[in-house]
Amino acid sequence: MKKSNKKELKVVLFGFQDEGKTNLLYRGLKDINNFKTIPTLPWNIETININGIDMTFWDIGGRVYRVKGDRERFLPIGDVIIFFIDSSQSVNPNDNCSDFKYNFEEFQKSLELIKDKPLLIAITKIDKRKVSTLDIIHAYQLNDLFKRKQKVGIIECSSFTSQGIKEIKFWLSNI
Repeated sequence: MKKSNKKELKVVLFGFQDEGKTNLLYRGLKDINNFKTIPTLPWNIETININGIDMTFWDIGGRVYRVKGDRERFLPIGDVIIFFIDSSQSVNPNDNCSDFKYNFEEFQKSLELIKDKPLLIAITKIDKRKVSTLDIIHAYQLNDLFKRKQKVGIIECSSFTSQGIKEIKFWLSNI
């Protein structure tokens, strides 16, 4: 039997509710401009060829009640993980209206499952930004990721303005 030389990659899009995962998948990567966002229940699966590589994207719903089970189910099967952090939300742990504490704890737990897999941090909604990428890097302790053995990247993006989409495609195709 002849072995296929076709390149394939499983990419898990992971984050919390309203982080921009589905918009990035459809508006950004699939280039569907008239896509209407609806909550992801339970997940979207799409295969897109990017630079000759068939990439299957697993868009995991970010609802709080699903995050824990989905994290343990899907992070281990992905070849690459894209973790989404919304720059339009507070990263101040003292802000009572912020989900930051919960998101930070869940992010740290997710890192344990990712191990040495390539990890891209997508700083989303930069067109609606309330906090800087530097503040996000500090709050989520992202500098610590560069001490790990895995390939790590941080890219600012917006699925509405398409900023950062080319960079994400380039990063993924160079894994």
